[in-house]
Amino acid sequence: MSEGPREGEIKIIERKGRKITMVATGKKGFGAWKIIKNEPLT
Repeated sequence: MSEGPREGEIKIIERKGRKITMVATGKKGFGAWKIIKNEPLT
C-alpha cells in the first residue's frame, strides 16, 4: 500500500504554460496538496 505525501513535502509541476508549486498538507485524498505558488513559465 502506498502512503500519501508527507506533510511539508514540496512538488513542482508544469501545466498549461504555468509552473505550479504545491505543498503536501498531510491529509489524504483531494485535499492532500495545497497550491502555494502559481506563476507563468519564463
